[in-house]
Amino acid sequence: MAHRLEVLIVIQAEIQHCRFLADHMPDPKAAERARQLADDLERWARELDLE
Repeated sequence: MAHRLEVLIVIQAEIQHCRFLADHMPDPKAAERARQLADDLERWARELDLE
């Protein structure tokens, strides 16, 4: 159980990092890709949390 929590914390940090990068990238395509990665990570975190 503790390991799952640690993984979720790391995923959450990566989500925040991707969102930050997306907000500060000058290239719109790269920013959109960073947002998509954050969305994918959020979905994955929800799936892990439900198991």
